[in-house]
Amino acid sequence: PPCPQGFRKKRSVHVVCGIRFLPRRYEDRRASGSLSDLKEGVHATVEGEILTKSFRAFRGKRTLDIAIGDGAGTLMLKWFRVPSKALADRYQRKMWLRVSGKVGRYRGKFQMVHPEVTLLEGRSDVEKIDDALVPVYLDVDGMTPNQVRSVVRRALPAVSHFKETIPYW
Repeated sequence: PPCPQGFRKKRSVHVVCGIRFLPRRYEDRRASGSLSDLKEGVHATVEGEILTKSFRAFRGKRTLDIAIGDGAGTLMLKWFRVPSKALADRYQRKMWLRVSGKVGRYRGKFQMVHPEVTLLEGRSDVEKIDDALVPVYLDVDGMTPNQVRSVVRRALPAVSHFKETIPYW
C-alpha cells in the first residue's frame, strides 16, 4: 500500500515506500501539435511562447493568468491560490513553455487550470523530449507531481539490492 504520509512529513521516503507507491496511469507528454488543434475536455500537451502574464492579489486571494501562443492559436493558463509572487516571477514574456493538462473553455477561450509546466529553451523537437511517457501518481499534500515523481525515481535504483521474494513453482 502507498504511504504518502512519509512523503508529506519528511519529504523523504523509505525505499520500500517509494517503490510501492505505484502510478495510477501513464501519460504521453510529447507536444501534441498546434494550439489551434486543441479540443475542449481533452488532456493535451502543447508548447507556446508567453504572450501576457497577470498576477493579481485581492482580499488575500492570489491568481496568476498567463497567455501562451504558437502563431496558430492561444491558450490561457490559470492558477488559483498562488502561494506567493515567486511563481509569477518565474515566468517572463517571450519564454517558451510546454504545458500539460485538461483543456477547458472560459469566456470562449481555451484554458488550462493548474497545468504542469516545463520551461523550454525555445521550440523543441519531439526527439529531444525526455519526459514523453510520464507516470501520474495520486495527489500528495504539500508536493507537486514533479516532486513525487522525483522521490520515486530516486528510490527505484535501490530495487537492485533487494532479494527476490516470489517463490519459484
